[in-house]
Parts: sequence; C-alpha cells; structure tokens
Amino acid sequence: PKINDLHVRIGDNVRFDEESLSYYAMSHGHVLYEKGVLSVSPVLVVRGNVDLSQGNIRFVGSVEISGDVLDDFEVTANEGISIGGTVEGSRLKSEKDINIGGGVAGKGKAVIEANGNIHSRYFNEATVTAIGDVIVDKEIVNSKVYSMGRVICNTGVIVGSEVVALRGILTKDAGSEMGVKTSLIAGMDYNVKEKLVGVNHELNRAYEREQVLLDRVGPMLSRALKMPVVDDRLRTSIDDLMLSVRALHKQIVTLEAESGELSRSFEDKATECVTVKGDLYQSVTIIAGKFETESKAVLKGPMSFIPDKVHNMLRPERGELIHKLWEGGTLEISPEPDKAQ
Repeated sequence: PKINDLHVRIGDNVRFDEESLSYYAMSHGHVLYEKGVLSVSPVLVVRGNVDLSQGNIRFVGSVEISGDVLDDFEVTANEGISIGGTVEGSRLKSEKDINIGGGVAGKGKAVIEANGNIHSRYFNEATVTAIGDVIVDKEIVNSKVYSMGRVICNTGVIVGSEVVALRGILTKDAGSEMGVKTSLIAGMDYNVKEKLVGVNHELNRAYEREQVLLDRVGPMLSRALKMPVVDDRLRTSIDDLMLSVRALHKQIVTLEAESGELSRSFEDKATECVTVKGDLYQSVTIIAGKFETESKAVLKGPMSFIPDKVHNMLRPERGELIHKLWEGGTLEISPEPDKAQ
C-alpha cells in the first residue's frame, strides 16, 4: 500500500524519511501508536501493579507506576521512577530520583538504589542507597539506609535501623521505648563506613586510655616536684606511666593518620551532625565524624550531636543546629560537656 494509505500521523520524537519510507525514533523511549499517531515517549506509564501480568521493567526513560510493585519484581529506569502505591520485596534502581507514594514494606528483600534522591512515605525492612538525599515522611524501621547526601525523617522516627549519611541526619525521634538498638552515623561515606568506624572506635578507646594514664601521672608529678628527693618507687611508677603514655600517643598518631586518609576523599562534603527534634531513646548509637556516644536514658530534644574536638567526644548541643550547617553557618561548642547523657 501507499504510505498515505496507512493513515499514520507523526507524533513526538518521530521522523519520517520519504526516500526510504521509514519512520525513525528521534529519542530513546517507549513506542506508542494511539489513534493513528506514532510517537516515542520518554515516559513508560504502567496503569496498575507491577506483577506477573506486567513482569520486570527495564526502561531507558522514566517509569510511572500507578499501583504497587509486588514481591520479587524489578524496576530499572535511567530517568527516574515514580510509584503511587507500595513497594514490597522488590528491587528498584534508577540513575535519577525515585519517589514512592505508599512506602516500602520490604520483608527483608527490598533493595532501592538511586543516583539521585529517594523519597518515600516509610521504609520497613529495606536496604536503601542514594547518591542524593533520602527523605522519609513517617518512619525508617529495621532498615539500612545509606546516603551520600542527607537523611531527613522530619516528622517521623528511625528505629532498629542503621542510617549512614554523608551530609547529616535529621529525625523527629530516634529509637523506641523498648530500647531497640539503632545506629545514626553522620559525616561518613558509606562505602568506607565499616573500616572507618572500626579505626575510629580504636582511636576513641586510645583517647580514653591516654586520658586515664594522664590523670594518674599528673598527681604523681605534682608530688615529685614537692619532694626534695624523689624516691625510687615513685620515680619508677612515673617512668612506667610515661612510657605507656608515649606508646599510646604513638598509636593515636597512627590511627589518626589512617582515619584521616580514609576521610580525606569526602571530608569537604561531610556534615558531622545528627539532630533529634523530639525524643532520643536509650540504646541509640550516634556517630558523627570520629566520635560516638550511646544514649543511656531518654533525652528530650531538640538537640544536635556534633564533635567536640577539644574534649575528644561527642555530646548534645541544644537546638536544631544541622539546619545551620546545611545553610553554611558556623557552630560554637559550649565550654563544658553536657552532663545529661
């Protein structure tokens, strides 16, 4: 038949070559032929669920799903994913943003990965990785959330989870009345988290041991200075303690160098701050930069945990200081540690 007999009209992103009588796609995407119009759409629209009737989705553009993504299915899209319903134990992956309107009930199987931001109503038993921010409306429960940006749970709770965010963490509540173990780690690249946390843990223990030894040797030196002749027993005790102090200091220098080397690649982007606006329950471990603390009792916010490099510790400062950090402000540490912890 003649080409005109086909009644094909050219739509978006399609070119017709009269010489070869062929239609060519002018962009990557989903080919559509509706009401006599041939077009290529950069958006794949799924009206309903991703299930056996639909199968796995791998698309070069963006994907919009009005329903749910059921167990054991995979959705991969270069230009972003938007889901109106709930994600079950499935895998989502995109080079750009992922938005989940109904939340993730992951059953320990859900894996969500984005090179952009991830926004969801909640995460439950899921593993989430984002190059950008992770923004959650309600809660993060029994999940692992890793972000090279910020993790923001502004009106919800983080409980029973490990959250690692290079640019800091903000949550309304952290932990639970049952004392469920929860970890909030700010100012750290999750790619080196395991090794860096181990090194920094050793470093903090070395700082503590060094301080204990210095507290012991100080009074001895004061006594020795007041004595006309220092007896051999006191001199030997001082020498032994100073030998231990020097050995510990050498270990500290080595650990600081290792920690610095691991941190150097991301230190200019790091925000070493965890802010809890509401309740901080017991058994919540907070790590910011090199320092860590574990809550032993319920504390009332708002409070922000930032490193106190003078006292080699992590302690709470009153207020939502992380907002100031995100806006490029500066912080001042209170002169004395907060005794509430």
